[in-house]
Amino acid sequence: MPNWIAKLRERLAAGKRYGALGRAYVPALAVMALAVGLALAPSGVGLEQASARIVDLALRRAVGREPPLDPRIKIFAYDDATLSMVGAPDLPVSDWMKVVRALSAKKPQLVVIDKIFAQLPPGEDLTEFLEVFAAAPVVVGAFVATDAIKDRPLLDLSLPAFAAENFLATGAARAPSGGFPYGPSAKLAAALGTTPRIGHANLEPGGARRPFVAFEGGRVVPSLPLLAAKSIRLDAADAVYADGKSMPIDHLGRTPGGFVSPEAVTKRSYSMRALIERARAGGDISVVKEADIVVILPLMFTGNADFFDSPYGRQPGGYFLVSDLNDVLIGRYTRPLPSRGILVCLWGVLGIYLGMRARLGRALVLVVAATAFACALGVAGFAFADVVSPWLPSALATLGCGTIMYLERQREETLRRVHVDAALETASALQMITIPPSTFVSPALKIAAAYVPADECAGDWWHHFELEGIRYVIVADATGHGVSAALISTASRAAVESLCAAGEPMEPAAILQRMGQVLFGMGQGRLTTCACAVAIDLRQGTMRIANSGLCFPLLVPARKDDDRLPEGTKRRGIAKAGVLTVRAAGSPLGLFDENDTNAVDVPLRAGDRLVIYSDGLTEANDPRGKQWGQNALAAALDRAREQDAPTILRDVLAALDLFREKEPFGDDVTVVVVDIAALHADMTRSATLLG
Repeated sequence: MPNWIAKLRERLAAGKRYGALGRAYVPALAVMALAVGLALAPSGVGLEQASARIVDLALRRAVGREPPLDPRIKIFAYDDATLSMVGAPDLPVSDWMKVVRALSAKKPQLVVIDKIFAQLPPGEDLTEFLEVFAAAPVVVGAFVATDAIKDRPLLDLSLPAFAAENFLATGAARAPSGGFPYGPSAKLAAALGTTPRIGHANLEPGGARRPFVAFEGGRVVPSLPLLAAKSIRLDAADAVYADGKSMPIDHLGRTPGGFVSPEAVTKRSYSMRALIERARAGGDISVVKEADIVVILPLMFTGNADFFDSPYGRQPGGYFLVSDLNDVLIGRYTRPLPSRGILVCLWGVLGIYLGMRARLGRALVLVVAATAFACALGVAGFAFADVVSPWLPSALATLGCGTIMYLERQREETLRRVHVDAALETASALQMITIPPSTFVSPALKIAAAYVPADECAGDWWHHFELEGIRYVIVADATGHGVSAALISTASRAAVESLCAAGEPMEPAAILQRMGQVLFGMGQGRLTTCACAVAIDLRQGTMRIANSGLCFPLLVPARKDDDRLPEGTKRRGIAKAGVLTVRAAGSPLGLFDENDTNAVDVPLRAGDRLVIYSDGLTEANDPRGKQWGQNALAAALDRAREQDAPTILRDVLAALDLFREKEPFGDDVTVVVVDIAALHADMTRSATLLG
């Protein structure tokens, strides 16, 4: 079997996590499809242009990279002042002739009139008018409608100006785009139609234009701004060249707008009133220079200007014309990235990867960071390189897909924690069942114990039992916390139970040795526990203690002047409180197969109290991080010296609680107090005297 097939089968067999996440792929892919649609569909592109371009243009302006308005462009607007002077919404034919003659005298490269001239005054002799327009470098507008307009003649596409050969390179072909072309009146179209001087002014959402609209029969209508180029060529790959420079075409066959700021257009605009007055008087149009591009915007007066949405807000359609003319003249275009849909998909895949594979605590942060990076990269690309990228759909895909995968993982983690918590609660309940009762009372001996787990499953445990008159007490503290510590404690306790089942007395060191062997066999040094085993023989009046890494047990004699304690001037540390440290030492169990545990014999006296505890007791912290410590424990034991075992235990825990100020325990706490009420020899002697 090929190696990759084997790996795939292994993943499928062990990939429950990915299978569970499978239900999240459906909404994630739906979000990705939505983002791709936003990047490719015309309505989505228009929405993106109206929102994302606002940010793009703001940064481009902030860094000073707005395209300059070509100084050759001179704009004349038919504004309110012109309307007031003329007294009509349009110039009469005589004034149009005078204006065109006056401008032609300045030898401009082009006079662009943003007007269709669909209707000319009937009954007038238009011969001179047509001759003036035909002789001047005038270009006028047309438009392509999706539906036919009743009672309006179509533009005559049979004119030489619309022959595809004017623009197509040899061997190139142009698929028809369809639509219904409308333009100047038949007479004006015939006068201008010998060369390309009629261009469509169709503006699409977002300010984009189609450089060409093709029709059946090999007829082509160029865009009006494109006529400002001295040479126009369309090759077989649908690449458009204006003055030898490639014009960018997006996936919808359109050229994105460059968006010159409205302020720049306004500053370069002049009222047509002065132009008309000079033309009527036969004066010189001083603002126009040779080779200039003159733009006449006839519909700029109040109530008649056609406004369109742009990233700068709503602005007159003539401003879009000026901006697109400027792009052609300076040869600077905003270039769309190719394969927009693939780019959006890649960002979506990145979001899915981060949401699914990153560490859960960081996944959402990384998804948000990737989203911000997609936005920053797209905005910077527009501002510094004039590249139009679908960063808004890409950000949507990254954030949406990544968040969906993260939320699914979060849901799975919550369910997992619920199951784990339930299992831990069950395990904790079972573990508590195995812990003996907190008190044990016999005529000669009392035992009181406290067991406080820091987690649901604890690593501490304690046990006591009697074999042939010897009372055994064992306290253990597994390394770590939680489930792993509970497993260690279960294994070590099982080792003790197996020894108890034999029913024969044993040495405390042998008990610890057996525990260590079991743990080493399971973990080879990785599973360790600290433990203390005590064998109390009341008949002999002795106590044997073996300790492997647990805190040293403390012996509290009935009297502070007990001769087992150092003399008063030699007392140090806890001995000052009249407490004796039983220094039985050994290495933690489970590190090695054999342990170096040594036992210590301690002579007993009536009234002695032995305290065995785990380090969670003395290492408990207050809110400031200070540990309670062994000295504080010894002081508490000293204050309760004359009390019985349950009372001593209660007073110790009360002193600890007062110190902690409700600060939670950082480790399991186990405390066992053994109160030697009487020795068997003393009890026998008392019984004899009474008898």
